[in-house]
Amino acid sequence: MIRARVLTLIVLLFAVVGAVCRSASAGSCVWLVSGGLDATNGRAIYALASDGASSSVAYAPPALPPGAFISSANIDAEGRIVYHASNMIRRGEFRYGHVFTDEYLFHSYDSDAAGKVVWVPATEEVLYSGASGGIEAYSPGSTNHRTLTTNYFDEVLDVTPNGTVFFENSLYRNPGDIFTMGLDGGSIQRWSPSGTNHERNACVSPNGQFVAFYQQDFDGLFLATAGGTLINGQANPLVPNVPRNNENQGWMAWSPDSLTVAFVQKRDIWSVDRDGTHLQQLTHGEFGGVEGPCVWGAVPEPSTLAGLVSILLAGLLLARRTTRRTCGSARES
Repeated sequence: MIRARVLTLIVLLFAVVGAVCRSASAGSCVWLVSGGLDATNGRAIYALASDGASSSVAYAPPALPPGAFISSANIDAEGRIVYHASNMIRRGEFRYGHVFTDEYLFHSYDSDAAGKVVWVPATEEVLYSGASGGIEAYSPGSTNHRTLTTNYFDEVLDVTPNGTVFFENSLYRNPGDIFTMGLDGGSIQRWSPSGTNHERNACVSPNGQFVAFYQQDFDGLFLATAGGTLINGQANPLVPNVPRNNENQGWMAWSPDSLTVAFVQKRDIWSVDRDGTHLQQLTHGEFGGVEGPCVWGAVPEPSTLAGLVSILLAGLLLARRTTRRTCGSARES
């Protein structure tokens, strides 16, 4: 009888764990966004449920300077965050830490920085656009610093897991042509799936295979392969009628499984699956603020991960107690 109960427990445990894992693999994530919710005015990052049904504070460092707000942030699938903290959107020293904590680490550039800051996947290095020109690489908290490009108009956009850097060559920070290069600053190539050289704000999927972007001459959110092949053609954007002026930073992000894109449209956050299905509006005016609304990244649903760990621990504890009772019963007999 006891052996049958243990076997039943094991079967149920695997069934529940399997269900949780399937839920996580189906794209369960939280979008990390900022705006004016609760009058934080851009001083906090919120975890927005994948269906938009709820939100909660994910990162609000108390040491953020008075009057400063979180700007030009980059949050990877591990929850690492790097961002400017400044009164000016494109200027200021950067901070870094981890969402779902109040961790707040400070780093001063060797020189003023401008534009976006991005993590290089699987490293402790970030890339940023220097105010004095070009794209720089730096390891926060160290002295490791190197220069990738020296053109004043270069601005980093994103980095793939294999080290391909997407960057923009712009005039006075206005949108310009998109290029790719290696992490050593070499092998520079123009990236233009449409052939028009008018792509804007490239955002690379975590698996490195897809790029979501806007275009200067056409409304819509478009999708291409990282190699530069336009998906569905020029006449069939992933999402039509998205205003073409969506060129600000923080207006696009991918889910950790690379299946869903979140984007800003008409001052609200929306999401759509990579195949064009499940378009949904996630916010309804509650996020505003200095730069808002902005969507900076996504991480797996914390409750899903916590639930999985809790189930495993509870199952192991129960199995251990059952085993002890079994051994005790055997000794008594």
